[in-house]
Amino acid sequence: MKYRKLGSTNLKVSVIGLGGIPLQRISIGESRCVIEAAKEIGINYIDTAKDYTDSEIKIGLSGYSNDLFVFSKSKSTSKDGIIADVKNTINNINKDVVDLFQLHNVKTLDWSEPLEGLRLCQEDGLINHIGASSHSIDIAEKLIKSGDFSVVTIALNFIEIEGIRLLDLADEHDVGILAMKPLIGGAISQNNVVPAISYVLEQNISSVMVGMDRIEQVLNNVKAVDYTLTDYDRGYLAHETSELKDDLCRRCGYCLPCSAGIDIPKMFLLYTYHIRYGLQDWSNSRYE
Repeated sequence: MKYRKLGSTNLKVSVIGLGGIPLQRISIGESRCVIEAAKEIGINYIDTAKDYTDSEIKIGLSGYSNDLFVFSKSKSTSKDGIIADVKNTINNINKDVVDLFQLHNVKTLDWSEPLEGLRLCQEDGLINHIGASSHSIDIAEKLIKSGDFSVVTIALNFIEIEGIRLLDLADEHDVGILAMKPLIGGAISQNNVVPAISYVLEQNISSVMVGMDRIEQVLNNVKAVDYTLTDYDRGYLAHETSELKDDLCRRCGYCLPCSAGIDIPKMFLLYTYHIRYGLQDWSNSRYE
């Protein structure tokens, strides 16, 4: 495993992190085995969120939360709400402190109230570092420039390449970049998984988060750490780009507002969770 500095934090993170979304669909015992395999192979952090149902709880019950950095997130837009979420996360992950807590999927430029809550949590020793995630590259740019965050999480893969323009900017501001969606929500073909992760690792990021729910995935995905993309790989990725790009929701919000008041990007997100992540009950309940 290789490690990189995470912005202005004092953390050295593995270049591949364990994404916690898929933990929702496996048992506590299976989750423990996946987390153990990730730890043994050198992955040193796991990313989760309040929105990922029982993911935090499974991390806490694994027995490895104190052996790993745990990053979590909340969509709360109020000071009191996000403080409550931080305390709930600490209880769930069975750890005294959250190593990184992020505002989840920031969509507007008004993040002052939840940020105040996170700063209070930081002062009280409940969290070590503050970050934010966004699916909007324009908003992510504002997050980086604001000076409010040590880490910003953006979508970055061989199709969604817009975020590459922010990487030098983040470096200038000493903001760590975590890349999400390297496998485009599970849409890419199996033989492109390692090249796809390797493509993201070529960029000037701190780490890429990959959702995993099987030991075999852990063992396969870490091959990307020492993998060198070939011309054949790049051609194959280009072919897959042409196949997928017109059917990919980037959750940019360009389709909004909907005249019927429908949150169109969220509908596509729930569809992805239903079809590709196998989270039928969760996505159906969210849809209702």
